[in-house]
Amino acid sequence: MDDDDYYTRDGRHDPRFDVLPDEVPAGSVALALGLLAFGACSLVLAWLHWTQALFGKEQAEVGFTIVGLLTIIPGASLPPFF
Repeated sequence: MDDDDYYTRDGRHDPRFDVLPDEVPAGSVALALGLLAFGACSLVLAWLHWTQALFGKEQAEVGFTIVGLLTIIPGASLPPFF
């Protein structure tokens, strides 16, 4: 018997098998939200270029669309605790 063990009404308790509460990974959540916001802004800019409401270089909407999709897809996959 270890020194950390103790007996309860339900029997012997071993703290090695205690399940710790899950911590929220704040860095991962912040990165996902940042990617989501950046991707959404890129897709809005692509749409504004496509409708010619915003003028700039020709074919800029293709680049904004690609960058927007590449960043919004991993940003939209937030962890399941949300």
